[in-house]
Amino acid sequence: MPVARTFLAVLLFAAVARAQDNTITIDPPNPTSAIPVTLIVTESDSCPPDPVVTRNGFDIAVHLGGGICLTPPSLITWRLDVGVLPAGTYTVEVTDGDPPYASTATATFTVSDADESVRVIPTAGPASGGQVVYIRSNEPCPNQTICPVPQIFFGGTQLQNVTLDGAQYRGVTPAHAPGLVEVRVTNEHGTVAAPAYIYYDPASAPIASLYEKVLIPIVFNGPGAFGSQWTTEVAVLNDNGLDVEPWRPFLTAASFPAGRPLLVNSGSRPGGMLLFVPRGTGERLHFNLLIRDTTRQANDWGTEIPLLREGDPRFRHANELLNVPLDPRYRLTLRLYTMDSVPATARVRIFAVNAPEVALHERFVQLTNPTPCDGGVPCAGDSPSFAMIGDLPASFPGVDRVAIRIEGTGTTKVWSFLTVTNNETQHVTVISPQ
Repeated sequence: MPVARTFLAVLLFAAVARAQDNTITIDPPNPTSAIPVTLIVTESDSCPPDPVVTRNGFDIAVHLGGGICLTPPSLITWRLDVGVLPAGTYTVEVTDGDPPYASTATATFTVSDADESVRVIPTAGPASGGQVVYIRSNEPCPNQTICPVPQIFFGGTQLQNVTLDGAQYRGVTPAHAPGLVEVRVTNEHGTVAAPAYIYYDPASAPIASLYEKVLIPIVFNGPGAFGSQWTTEVAVLNDNGLDVEPWRPFLTAASFPAGRPLLVNSGSRPGGMLLFVPRGTGERLHFNLLIRDTTRQANDWGTEIPLLREGDPRFRHANELLNVPLDPRYRLTLRLYTMDSVPATARVRIFAVNAPEVALHERFVQLTNPTPCDGGVPCAGDSPSFAMIGDLPASFPGVDRVAIRIEGTGTTKVWSFLTVTNNETQHVTVISPQ
């Protein structure tokens, strides 16, 4: 087929694929006027520009531009933050292509009015209940020995064993079907009620506007090469002033107790994991990740591995790993990650140091997630898309040090790090992009 005809066919195929694969999801599904809203829009395209989002009253327009790469289109998921919206019913329309724009998908959603007379911390919890919550509403009674115990209802079910904790009430949530529920408080000042708490299904994807992600790159406890025995320790300090419950238990920890360092060193997640914590708590959660070989523990306490939070600028389209040794005394392992749980592709190239920039080695790597994804919406699991390369070339003629460049294809942003492990001492050196 002539080049011009091939080019036209690729563009036509991409345009048709874009029109067929546009979907819209609202996150959270039941927003209030106090909760930021995120639009999750999918399309099939090759190297497209960022979408253009405009809002005119209760109408939100999302325009998707076409890419110009001569590669088959792939499914792309855009997370478009539109912020906190006034109460009302909104219409979202996705358009694509050149003027006159064609409408490819529409959706409507309703934002409920948030009454600040009732606030719940945290704002979301599992449908099974059992979560400790703090409720702030009418001025609480200063002394529960002389005041009646308030009646607090979550979605029509009364909380039991309610106690006064400072300037707020403390209780444990009852079970309820997933969704936004009204919280009603009756005390000596009267009754106030507002939609203030969201129940969710832990088996489904976390609500992105309520939970932020932290990448734990590796958790491994087990044997390795040359008789090594590896252990990983994760330390967490919660400085929020109240216990923090992640979306799912973190290894063996169902919650992070306030003000007390917690050490977790069990389990095995060699491909890493995504920790989801309630928004507003992440900045006051402190982490440390240490890995070491216990057979040589007397000589080496271990090596710290970086952890990355959602929005970390180290997630970019290109990573550079510099000053990598090529020496038979060491084994090299490259690990690549995305912060999302959808499959991705990255290009890996190796260059000699202090030499003209000519790639000595090149390969494309697939980053995959063991948890199935549905329609481009982030997976319900807590595994990042990940790839590991343990067979990097060990030598090139006349080259003793190299640089490694990792580039995400299309809109993919990646982060990577390289471990250089001494085959005799098992000491690990981490090389990461700076």
